[in-house]
Amino acid sequence: MNTIPQNATALLHLVQPHEGSLGSLRILAGVEPTRGMYFAFESETAPSGANDALDIHAHARYDESEYVVSGTREIVVDHERWEAGSGFFALAPRHARHGMRTIGSTPSRWLHFFSPADIEQYFVARERLREAGASADELRELSLRSGVGDTLAGEPREPAYASSPEARPGAIVAPGQATRNAYDLGELNSLPEQAHEHADQEEAFYVISGELVVEVGEQIVIAPTRSFVLVPRGIRHRHVAMAGTRLLAIYSPGHAFPHELPSERSA
Repeated sequence: MNTIPQNATALLHLVQPHEGSLGSLRILAGVEPTRGMYFAFESETAPSGANDALDIHAHARYDESEYVVSGTREIVVDHERWEAGSGFFALAPRHARHGMRTIGSTPSRWLHFFSPADIEQYFVARERLREAGASADELRELSLRSGVGDTLAGEPREPAYASSPEARPGAIVAPGQATRNAYDLGELNSLPEQAHEHADQEEAFYVISGELVVEVGEQIVIAPTRSFVLVPRGIRHRHVAMAGTRLLAIYSPGHAFPHELPSERSA
């Protein structure tokens, strides 16, 4: 069994695969570790039934995005629709009507990012209400109070942003320009291994597969598949992606990637 020294995890924000569960979600990061830039969670859902309607909704104050880890998802943003497989990313800007669900014959695992991060409070409250047996009206009232629901006709809507693995020219999944500079996303198989720190960005990794090792001083953190690790700005560290590892890297704010990314994403 791998042991993780307490003084190392005190410097990092670490969510191991068995941690973070709240109802149907597994919360990865929110207001505090991301300095309010984004809220991220992981979820896994079974395919929707043939007669299940797609939940179309909008957010008045939040951009919502999805990264598909596995399975197939139907993603609709205004008049755009995608059947999205592993590695697909789509962003629904605030006021855009959108919905997502799992389709096909197998479950899907996916990540959602919301910016700004204070919508975290809504999801925590929603899951707790569900656990308490709240009615549909009570859940709807919470949604409306939290800016989740239909927006007024005529609200300005920016176009959706989408990125598929086969169409991406390199490792960049979403640049900061697409997320109002809340975060950059990159899909990586390797990382610079020299010790370093970031003066003005939080650096985070979701381990899609394989294992990530993060060294802080003399302490070592082992992050297996489905772990989430965030290194605060100003913390000197070293990271090593073990052979065969795939990572989703998140840098926030998303003004620029902190180091050169590979020109091609390895298979």
